[in-house]
Amino acid sequence: MSTTTEPISLVSHFPLTATEPFWQALQHHQRLRLQRCARCGAFRHYPRTLCHHCQEEQTELVEVSGNGELHTWTTVCRAFHPAFKAMVPYTVGLVDLAEGVRVMGHLSQLDSVTLRIGLPLRFAPVRIDEELWVPGFVRRPD
Repeated sequence: MSTTTEPISLVSHFPLTATEPFWQALQHHQRLRLQRCARCGAFRHYPRTLCHHCQEEQTELVEVSGNGELHTWTTVCRAFHPAFKAMVPYTVGLVDLAEGVRVMGHLSQLDSVTLRIGLPLRFAPVRIDEELWVPGFVRRPD
């Protein structure tokens, strides 16, 4: 059995056909773009091949406002991947966007005293390394 101590690039693990446009928008433009059904107009996230409302396959990628409210959060104390080791501990949350879809992202510049359900947030992508940006959120003025 062989083992390796070299970190595996996270970027090589993300792109799948349905998710690639989401990650490309984030990596190259630092924009939050979500799938919207071409038939019924429902937003969906995580990216997938069928609309969960009407089963339509056709989608469009739409830049969303990035404004939302905190639904819940947790603090990560153990890195799930070597690329995140230097960030531990960090906080991630589920954010209910104004467009009616829930997304997960890093909660930056927020401490445990500030965090509360319903906290107004805005999209602010987080750079993990030279190759990888992930969704992130910071406090939005009330």
